[in-house]
Amino acid sequence: MKNIRIAISLLFCLVASVAHAVEVMEVHEVGFNASKKYDNPYLDVDLWVTLSGPRGETYHLPAFWDGGDRFRVRLVATSPGKWSWSTGAATNDPGLDNKSGSFSAIAATEAQKKQNPNRRGFIRPRGTTLEYADGTPFFFTADTVWVAFTKIFPWQREGIAGISFQDYFAERKRQGFNGVNVIASYPTDTTESAEAVWAREVRGQKISETGLTPFKIVSDQADYTQINPEYWQETDKKMKYFSDNGFVPFLESVRRHEIWPRKSTAQKNAFTNYTRYLIARYGCYNMIYSWLHWDTVNQVYPDWLPLVENAHAYLKTKNGTGQLPYGQPRTAMAYGSSLQTWAKDDPELLDLHNVSNKYRDERMYLWLREIFRSSPQRPAINVEPYYPAVPVGSVEGLDSTEMAQFQMYGSVLNGGFGGHAWGDAYFGGIAFWIDKKTPIPVDERQQKHALTKWKSAGMGHLKDFVLDEGHDYRLLKPASDTHLGDSHGDMHALAISKDNKSFALGFCMKGFPVTSVKELPPNREYQFEWWNVEDGGWQASTICKTDDSGTLTWPNTPDATRNWGYRIRLKDLPEGN
Repeated sequence: MKNIRIAISLLFCLVASVAHAVEVMEVHEVGFNASKKYDNPYLDVDLWVTLSGPRGETYHLPAFWDGGDRFRVRLVATSPGKWSWSTGAATNDPGLDNKSGSFSAIAATEAQKKQNPNRRGFIRPRGTTLEYADGTPFFFTADTVWVAFTKIFPWQREGIAGISFQDYFAERKRQGFNGVNVIASYPTDTTESAEAVWAREVRGQKISETGLTPFKIVSDQADYTQINPEYWQETDKKMKYFSDNGFVPFLESVRRHEIWPRKSTAQKNAFTNYTRYLIARYGCYNMIYSWLHWDTVNQVYPDWLPLVENAHAYLKTKNGTGQLPYGQPRTAMAYGSSLQTWAKDDPELLDLHNVSNKYRDERMYLWLREIFRSSPQRPAINVEPYYPAVPVGSVEGLDSTEMAQFQMYGSVLNGGFGGHAWGDAYFGGIAFWIDKKTPIPVDERQQKHALTKWKSAGMGHLKDFVLDEGHDYRLLKPASDTHLGDSHGDMHALAISKDNKSFALGFCMKGFPVTSVKELPPNREYQFEWWNVEDGGWQASTICKTDDSGTLTWPNTPDATRNWGYRIRLKDLPEGN
């Protein structure tokens, strides 16, 4: 009987131990109470925590002020086993220094990983593509909802968007999206002050659901030296929702129009504190971090560059690299190409390239090919392509849906193998067209209508096309300008395997004549399959043969009134090559 009681006791202890263990990639939050009083804890306290794992992992993580005397750090175990953490002795505050602890982590099951791919680990660059830590390919398939953290998309109720935050993103998840472009805050668009930059009709909307602003408002202006933790506490639940549902945010600090660089030295220096705060609060999640949302006019870039470089230099002094806590990719939205701007001035800022906004048509493909062929190689994404509701970059004879498809497939096949973002009309809350005079019709703003307009669910089909098991897209290189008989000025697109023969993926633009793929092995048979960009799926498979010069002529498309994707594979080539 005694032995039975001992066994039961041991079993109980084991169950209790497992119950209190966290899972790998689950956030383990630790709180501290400062002993000292601070005039401004946001600026005055610089608390970092060292996290050590069972496989020799070491991470240096900033803590964040959460109001009053409370500080928090969000820890993530990246492998199963026992983890330990310590605060060191840098703050000279007995309530914060020399604190330590440990916790255990258990591995996620394959079923859990399938349900939520974020359990596969933090995403990282792999050559010109992205992957989870376990090596599974990650293809960023994003919606553009810059205002997702504001009251425009409210929590569990309909608001200005006409749909709740959860219902909107649950539908995007069902459609195959796994990412979202979002701006963390809009400091100067929270009041009716003269420094606000958006149309007056939509000012004051980009605040929390309870009316809170990201920074304290002083004399009707945002004071960047005084953060408002209560605002960010409301944002916490939305970031957690993204993580729990397999989304990877493209998280941007602020939009370039914020007048931050024109403020006092103290205000400008506070951008570094803001960067630390965002990383401390949300660096526990899978994300792509963008130092800044720079989407137009070259004149703002010289003012913002020093602020971004100062923030990066600060992080580098803390962790030696300037990286995010768990190595998530960093970029900075570029007005054009990040290779020609940020990377030229400070290449250490970027782990991932992007093209954005300027032109929004086939001219973006030149930048993407240039990025792919540059050294060192980094993944690239078109993060602000053609917006279907805004006629910027249109091609004659194509409607908005067809233009969006053109940007989706054309951007990826010309080198944007990191993924793609779907663009919509609301652009962070704007209610007027670019002329600032004509109102955007309510059903064309980014509300619940965006879920069905312009066949946006086709983004899920793009992801299926890229990740199809019949090929390995990680072996591709852009070839529109090298292997197409006639791209008709980049209206058609092609990416071919690096061996120049095994397989290729392409896109055929409606209204432009069929062409050919050249410089293949001569007199070889290829399986040619058309891809339905609107509904997904392969169809009309046929066998084509290259001629004596190695040229393979396309068969006619199944329907000349639509855009089509396609794949060619050397006959009898093993699947996955």
